[in-house]
Amino acid sequence: MDECSSGPASIRPHWQSLITSLDRLGRAELGLRAENSRRILAEHGVSCFANRNGGGTDEPWQLDLLPLVIGAEE
Repeated sequence: MDECSSGPASIRPHWQSLITSLDRLGRAELGLRAENSRRILAEHGVSCFANRNGGGTDEPWQLDLLPLVIGAEE
C-alpha cells in the first residue's frame, strides 16, 4: 500500500484522474517531460540552499513531476 493505492491493483479514487492522464501520456512522453524540466532548471540556474554539517551550499533544485495527491478526507 502507498499514497496512490489501497492494495494490489486498487487505485485510490482521488488519484484516478492523475493516473488516467499519466497512462494517456505514456512512459516515453513522461521521460521527455522529466528531462525537459531538468534541462530548464539547469539552464536557469535554479537552486536551493542546503545546510550540510554546519556549512551551507547551493544545490540544484530537484523537481518531482508527480504531485502528491491528497484526498479531501485526509
